[in-house]
Amino acid sequence: MAGYRDAHAKRYILHDIYKNGTGGTGENGAMRSLAKLRTGTYCIAAHRGHSHVLHTCDYNNSTCRCYLAKILRGRFGKWLTRKCSSTRNLSIQRWRAFAIYMSSGTRSILKINNSGGNWLRGGQNRAIPLYGGGQRRSAELVEGGPDQSSHPLQWTSRPGSTGDKTHFGQEGERGCGNGGDGEEGCQSGVSRGTQRSHKGEQILAMIMSSTVTPLARFFDSHLWLESHYRSMPNDQKSLRQALKLAQYSISKMSLTQIFNHVNRIDTNKLLFASDTPSEYYFGIIKSFDVCMELLSWQMGFENIKHFLQDIFDVLEKVRPKVNTLFILGAPNSGKNFFFDSVIHLMINYGQMGNFTRHDNFPLQECVQRRVIL
Repeated sequence: MAGYRDAHAKRYILHDIYKNGTGGTGENGAMRSLAKLRTGTYCIAAHRGHSHVLHTCDYNNSTCRCYLAKILRGRFGKWLTRKCSSTRNLSIQRWRAFAIYMSSGTRSILKINNSGGNWLRGGQNRAIPLYGGGQRRSAELVEGGPDQSSHPLQWTSRPGSTGDKTHFGQEGERGCGNGGDGEEGCQSGVSRGTQRSHKGEQILAMIMSSTVTPLARFFDSHLWLESHYRSMPNDQKSLRQALKLAQYSISKMSLTQIFNHVNRIDTNKLLFASDTPSEYYFGIIKSFDVCMELLSWQMGFENIKHFLQDIFDVLEKVRPKVNTLFILGAPNSGKNFFFDSVIHLMINYGQMGNFTRHDNFPLQECVQRRVIL
């Protein structure tokens, strides 16, 4: 395998573990399925009721579409554990260690196939034997000999990896999810679920540290488009889950908690996204005067307190089974002007569509919302 990482078109090497079935789905079944398969580069080893499969793969969009994987899924079902490594980051020692690992201990190699591999001479990419000579035993590589530091075939690591034998090949360890493709990429030795959870928590923290309304518009704001996550596709599971958690968190907040949450956010991360808001918006006192003038014209000054108390009771969920206000007024009388500011204050809002034959889903934007207009 020396020189393979630079000369071969495949970008990743995948290590999958499949559980052997009963009857013809064990070692013999695997050998019959793979007997006529001549394409691809792979190594298959049997080990105590399960099989190890190493193969090279393009792994586009973190999905394996190799014909080998299709055959194995047909025989064994979904893989139990998957680890992936970039071939660009694998040293000659690691390629040799792969072969030694697959044939050490109680593991036994069933088949090795190398299709299209290039063996180069000179420099680091030269053809070398898989096993060391003399009295050196392969067990020292896998199980850990008395002095691995002086062994020429010791485990190597790339920056950011664990750098020991747990980086590759420990059974029972969740590598890249639970037996399915289509997830985002993984790093060797790190659980894909752990990576996805960590990334989701970071995105959730970004959403909660700003005020963009509605919440889904956060991914169109400069806060997201200027972050290092900006190249992530919008259909990523971690994005959808982070948005769902943010909606749930705000939906559970009381009115006072929302006020305190907004007051803790930096001014340049509020919904108006301006370092100098006083140049674009009225101040608090001026805004209050405008609202009072509008409400006085609508209902008279004596009814304002009762009207605002009703709004507060609905938003704070004070009265059981009373969660709706019906506003009746003349056209162009400022209804939307006033209540747009109310729903934006609640951050996580939804707007109900019109119940007509032209709108099949009028309540589509009303799920998991703090307030609905």
